[in-house]
Amino acid sequence: MIAAGMSAVLPPSGMRRRQAEAPGGARWMPRIVAALAALLLVAGASAQVEVDLQPQALARAALGTEPGWAGVAVWRDGQMSQATVRRDGVDGRLEPVPVSGPAPLFEIGSVSKLFTGLLLAQAVERGDLSLDDTMA
Repeated sequence: MIAAGMSAVLPPSGMRRRQAEAPGGARWMPRIVAALAALLLVAGASAQVEVDLQPQALARAALGTEPGWAGVAVWRDGQMSQATVRRDGVDGRLEPVPVSGPAPLFEIGSVSKLFTGLLLAQAVERGDLSLDDTMA
């Protein structure tokens, strides 16, 4: 009676044998991982492309063929070089635009609000003022 009950619980003998062999298949895992790692290494080496790192070329590449503006700043060897280009939506012509000058290209925008908030938080940390203080 017990043997009959156990046979109902245990899987057929052929299935038990396959399950026992399955962990032996794990010996292939390191080989598969090594093959995939080698493939990734070789694929990365063959995909290297020479890139022009001049700011003007980077700005042109960033803009692509769409109309609009692209600005790039490159910091190399302690020197910063900048470039901004504009693509006209009418004829698609790409022209360089000076970044600095009498009329700056980029306005400060909402960055001043963030800067003011950070200064306020630092003053609170130092104990110079409290967030509950009034302005007057």
